[in-house]
Amino acid sequence: MVVGEGTPASIRVQELFPKCKTVGRWKDRPARLTQGLIFITNAGNVHLQTKTMDNVPRKHIGIFVGDDIWHYSNKRDQVVKQTPAEFVNHYAAPVNAMFVGEMP
Repeated sequence: MVVGEGTPASIRVQELFPKCKTVGRWKDRPARLTQGLIFITNAGNVHLQTKTMDNVPRKHIGIFVGDDIWHYSNKRDQVVKQTPAEFVNHYAAPVNAMFVGEMP
């Protein structure tokens, strides 16, 4: 995606996931990791060993700093700030597994 001049960047969730320095389950993130990317999808869509995510319709990404998560809400048509407890409800179970990505 690019607007105007410049180098385009990917906004595809499944393309950003493997570019992260490290990935893992949100609940297992190390204490040192206080900011990065957060992903939500069905757990079966994520393959931590190969650092890949399937290209499926129900996946979403946000940016977290501490326990604040910012993401674009299609429903509200704006960027919103949520807690992890709110973000996990972006999709209904079983499409609500959360993963963390450390920015390179």
